[in-house]
Amino acid sequence: SFAFIFDMSSGTPRTFKVIQGMKGDINGDNVLDSRDILRFKKYLSAPETVEIRKNIADINGDDVIDVNDYNELLKLFN
Repeated sequence: SFAFIFDMSSGTPRTFKVIQGMKGDINGDNVLDSRDILRFKKYLSAPETVEIRKNIADINGDDVIDVNDYNELLKLFN
């Protein structure tokens, strides 16, 4: 399950403060935003060159980090 708190101070409608260690916070900054999407997309293209929080990136919980997790991350923004 996910818990979001809308960040009114950011002025960005798709930025959320998250609970530390929450699925989807790929870069570990405790904010779920487009930077997480971008980092995940880069990871999928070149996993050896991009550092991500792998335990957090497995959004669907199948122990594989792949496009299915990326798609789950995108759903959080719709």
